Amino acid sequence: MRWDSSSKSSQKMHHVDAIAVKSKRGNQVVVAASPPTEDAVVATDPLTKEDLVGYLASGCKPKENWRIGAEHEKFGFELKTLMPMTYGQIADLLNAISERFDWEDIMEGDNIIGLKQGKQSISLEPGGQFELSGAPLETLHQTCAEVNSHIYQVKAIAEEMGIGFIGIGFQPKLERNDIPIMPKGRYEIMRNYLILAR
Repeated sequence: MRWDSSSKSSQKMHHVDAIAVKSKRGNQVVVAASPPTEDAVVATDPLTKEDLVGYLASGCKPKENWRIGAEHEKFGFELKTLMPMTYGQIADLLNAISERFDWEDIMEGDNIIGLKQGKQSISLEPGGQFELSGAPLETLHQTCAEVNSHIYQVKAIAEEMGIGFIGIGFQPKLERNDIPIMPKGRYEIMRNYLILAR
């Protein structure tokens, strides 16, 4: 949106990615959809509490549309050595889950990087963590059943491979440089950036 006004009470708006929202008082509130540039100036009357509450409430769903979506993250490791799974082991595990439990493969080039079944998916995090992103469900009981089914499927294949899982948010036994990097383009970009940002 590009807005100019010659009125003394207004200033120039040069922010291209913005939306205008009308407040109850009839004033226009400009909300940037991306970070402003240095020359961007947003000129409006001061926001009121009602403006802010109204803007936030406009993004709320009605209660009948509320859903619960579980995320269940875990690290896989070799039971004999306690070393993290290699990408090759992860690919074998994903392929076996796909074949045995009827999941669709998610590929990036020649690499399997996840699975999808209905509205749920299994994805790989940067250090090789498995993450179930559950379907949007209506009750905690449905979410519990979905997570239990996922754990059953993963465990059934993993046990055959000599793999165990632990549901924690970090790898407790390894230094950062020892954690395997997953072959996802996005993670390679992140890794290169974080090395420079140290």
